[in-house]
Amino acid sequence: MTTTYTVTVDSQEVRLGLTGVESVKQNIRLICTTIIGSCPLDRELGVDPVAIDQALPAAGALLQVTIQSAIEEFEPRATVTDISLDWKDEKLIPTIKFVLTEEVGGS
Repeated sequence: MTTTYTVTVDSQEVRLGLTGVESVKQNIRLICTTIIGSCPLDRELGVDPVAIDQALPAAGALLQVTIQSAIEEFEPRATVTDISLDWKDEKLIPTIKFVLTEEVGGS
């Protein structure tokens, strides 16, 4: 049986020393909240800001595609099964559902 995990991309503090699925969740959050080019040691990390100035339906579709691509590239331990978007406080808040592609040790 495959377990599906859920991550809501909201602003949470980065916690050091996480292991297992909690590490994967934090990495997904980090990827989704980083704009390409803004990470000094890895300029390719993050999502493309192409959706920022688009109308809501187009922005949502573009954001889903860029999130999917970024997670595939930067978090190989996760396979995204669904990305939903919620409009809250004039922001699109992604919720990502994923399964682990490999056994992840720890909690």
